[in-house]
Amino acid sequence: DRVNEKIGTSEGKLREEIRASEDRLHEEIQASEDRLHEEIRASEDRLHEEIQASEGKLREEIRASEDRLHEEIQASEDRLHEEIRASEDRQNKRIDEVKAEIQDVRAEIKDVKTELKQDNAELKADMKAMDNKLDRVLEALSAARS
Repeated sequence: DRVNEKIGTSEGKLREEIRASEDRLHEEIQASEDRLHEEIRASEDRLHEEIQASEGKLREEIRASEDRLHEEIQASEDRLHEEIRASEDRQNKRIDEVKAEIQDVRAEIKDVKTELKQDNAELKADMKAMDNKLDRVLEALSAARS
């Protein structure tokens, strides 16, 4: 009986130790799980911060790239406007040259017209003088015939 009692007591103590071991093991597992969850949360937080930092850097790089592009576009537009102005200036200069040439030609035409009028007046005077001479010659011939 005593042996059974001792066995019963030993079984009871063994069951208590097993339960206590199971409880300790369960607590350790729970603590490990809690630590893992905390580590995972910390890793997620770090990853989230790194992602945000990367996104911030990318935004800055994009802004810088856009700024450079806008500057290049503005510089190109400025060069194009300068080229257009230079071309317009050259065209206006050429137009002024052509206008001056036209005025020179008009002046020459005016001079030629003036010369032609003078020549025409001289020819008319010469023709009138010739007509008068012919009239006198005809009168003289007519008088000589009679």
